[in-house]
Amino acid sequence: MLTKQQILLKTKRKPRKDIERRFFIDKYNINKIWEVAYLKGTYLIRQYIKNNDNSFCLLGKGSRRNEKELKELGILDFKELTNIQLLQGEKTNGIR
Repeated sequence: MLTKQQILLKTKRKPRKDIERRFFIDKYNINKIWEVAYLKGTYLIRQYIKNNDNSFCLLGKGSRRNEKELKELGILDFKELTNIQLLQGEKTNGIR
């Protein structure tokens, strides 16, 4: 499983300290990870899909949503990956 830093480096984005990032595993597709970033009153959501070589790639550019839309989509109800799981690469629901 890619660490948070590896995901940021792979997508050529520098980590910003003013953005709160959270990662969720999709409960319908275990090969998909959702990134929810809170920035200036809105949320930016991105999807990462698992490739054949067990690496994750960013799907699209992401989209801005408000908190009400996130609740309607149900992303906040998915299982959240903790920083420890991201950094240590623990197996979670079949994702490495």
